[in-house]
Amino acid sequence: MMPQAGPVTPPLPETAVCTTLCAMRCAPLLLPLVMTLLFACAEDGQLRLLDAEGPRGMGPPPGPWGVALLTTGETPRVWWAVNGAEFAALPLEAVGSGQFVGQLPPAGRGTVFTWYAELGAERLPEAGPAAPYRFAVIDPGDGDAAPPNTCRLVFTRPVDGQTVFEATDDNAPQARTQMTVRVGTDLPPGYGVRLTVGEATHTGRVGIGEAEPGEVAFADVTLNNGAQTLIADALAPDGGVPCSAEITVDVVPRR
Repeated sequence: MMPQAGPVTPPLPETAVCTTLCAMRCAPLLLPLVMTLLFACAEDGQLRLLDAEGPRGMGPPPGPWGVALLTTGETPRVWWAVNGAEFAALPLEAVGSGQFVGQLPPAGRGTVFTWYAELGAERLPEAGPAAPYRFAVIDPGDGDAAPPNTCRLVFTRPVDGQTVFEATDDNAPQARTQMTVRVGTDLPPGYGVRLTVGEATHTGRVGIGEAEPGEVAFADVTLNNGAQTLIADALAPDGGVPCSAEITVDVVPRR
């Protein structure tokens, strides 16, 4: 006797097949988006400032320079200032999907912009006005140009004769500390300055990175225990040193 055939499963409708295939193919692509939204939205329902893009470092005139922000929906604020003046709100335009754009206005060489973004209690960068993004308007080659008639370098952190304390009480000869060294100057934004500590050298530019307008900041400078001499030199294109400054500090263990 021939075995009786079982019930035949009817074929899936074409739309059902397409839906199933799409779900199988799209799920891996949608997962990162879902995870991003889950991560961005806190349990308390607060909206988040996800990203802030805009001018940083240095660039040529005349501008303007665009600023773009991404949030989970609510309108953020951008605060900006010129050459160390008070911060003011930058007009923003919503362009959809939690994106907002604005522009820093055109400016001439020597202008230093500072700016940061804010949404509720969140800020980018996290320190907000205490350590905002910085952007210096510099003509190409300004950093290699001859300095003005006056050239002045003054150490502001640390200062000459200062006692710098270690973070530990280890008074072994190899003990050391790290700090950000700051040098004030009347050189133009972007001009190069070299810092020498023993055999180590660091280079920086006026108004760039962590520096305030009119200063150079050298991050993570290592100072060994004992007397340390710090020398700052302005860098001229011909290899000369139009001005320099020198201080001596005493690095001792903290007790």
